[in-house]
Amino acid sequence: MKKLFKSFITLFVRLRYPVSLPEEVAAALGMERRRRFCSFKGFLEELEGCEPKNLYRLMARESAEAVFHAAVRKERFNGTSLFSFYLGETWVEFRLLFDEESCLRRIYLCHCHTSDEEGVEISLLDKMEYDRHLLAVH
Repeated sequence: MKKLFKSFITLFVRLRYPVSLPEEVAAALGMERRRRFCSFKGFLEELEGCEPKNLYRLMARESAEAVFHAAVRKERFNGTSLFSFYLGETWVEFRLLFDEESCLRRIYLCHCHTSDEEGVEISLLDKMEYDRHLLAVH
């Protein structure tokens, strides 16, 4: 019965978000969803306030980019990578900025409700905080 209910919920969510699921975006960041069923705007607020558990400052570019494997669109430039998810209403984009040594420095969230052209900066853990999180999970 539980499995049937879960399948029904997944179908309902997939109808609402036919291309990318909010869970795929949350999984890329390693964030735990506080509210599974919330409005699109509510989900964006969750994203803006999240602290990614799968990314950390100075992470190697290849590792940071691998986190976004479920993104619909992936673009790679000299010091920037863009990962886009289509969530029914609009695109949600993550812009990762890297230094000269290809280490992650900043991540920005961009979407249609962002007033700043650059997007909303998402704070990154430092390596020690990231390692502590990994130890707590395992």
